[in-house]
Amino acid sequence: MIIDLIKKGVNVLKNPEKEFQLLKKRTLESVIFDYLWLLLFLASLTSIVNFFITIVNAVYFDIFLTLDVNYLRLIDYSFTMLLGTIYFCLILGTIFSFFMSIVLKFFITKIKYTELLKIICYAFFPILLFGWIPKVLYGIWVWSLYLLIVGIKIYKTNYAVRKKSIEYRG
Repeated sequence: MIIDLIKKGVNVLKNPEKEFQLLKKRTLESVIFDYLWLLLFLASLTSIVNFFITIVNAVYFDIFLTLDVNYLRLIDYSFTMLLGTIYFCLILGTIFSFFMSIVLKFFITKIKYTELLKIICYAFFPILLFGWIPKVLYGIWVWSLYLLIVGIKIYKTNYAVRKKSIEYRG
């Protein structure tokens, strides 16, 4: 299941126009489901990478700098940070995506809110796929912003709502 989601994410990165066209056929529930699974995957992967970086740094300090490292306390601390990072990523990823959709809805009125939320979930795919890699976060945010602009542009041109329609009022 995660492999399929990663392949879908890579397809979004390779050909965003095609994937945003296919996004129109998907339900909000399925997109949110995929987003949350990838968010859980990112949170777990980020936590594991941080755990091993902490352990490797401690071993380096112990061997090469001859510092006294209490490994039991280090593992306890690292495990606590592992769980904290998972919760932090899940909460922040969920709240930020919904907050961003609410803010964008004030500026983008020609797209339904549910469609905008689907676009945001797809635009966050680079962050969900590569956010666990240290030191590449700024480039990933730029890429996600680009995907957001492409998705909004595609939906604005293909999903124009007439002012007299019921969808516009709702």
